[in-house]
Amino acid sequence: QLRVEDAILPRQWGAEANGTTNDTLALQACLAHSKANGVRMESDSSDIYFLGTFADDAAETKFLIDFDNFTWNTNNCEFTANASIAAFHDGQSSQDIFRFEDASEIVIGDFRVTASQIARTGDDRQGIQAITMLSTAANARNVKLGKVSCSKCTSVITAFSGNPSSFRYRGL
Repeated sequence: QLRVEDAILPRQWGAEANGTTNDTLALQACLAHSKANGVRMESDSSDIYFLGTFADDAAETKFLIDFDNFTWNTNNCEFTANASIAAFHDGQSSQDIFRFEDASEIVIGDFRVTASQIARTGDDRQGIQAITMLSTAANARNVKLGKVSCSKCTSVITAFSGNPSSFRYRGL
């Protein structure tokens, strides 16, 4: 029995969580089910999700949270990924593990991110961001995060607005 009350487990969607198998598609399928059915996700502290390699010539987000009322009890699991240090990413928020877009009432527990590399080019850095927050259409609110620790990441949280004079995240 993989179901824990109203929680769903990434292993139900094929995630191996062994640190070597690329779990991206399985986690994205689990996230889509969570979004469609309003159930929380649950991971184990021993889970290590490998998220593959970021593309050299495109912005990529592993987990887009663009809906309200999302909870992932990550329980200090780990996400690992190979960062791109190609010129395309120079100084940009273009390699995201989590990206919140106009989403409110988000709860994500403790987790770790381990990236393969980080590069510095001039004044800019290239690599992975654990969380990017973007507000484009309205004020988003109430994002609750546990302890987030990163190794070889450019930032833990990057926040910006599509209209800096109007929209922002409140209640982080």
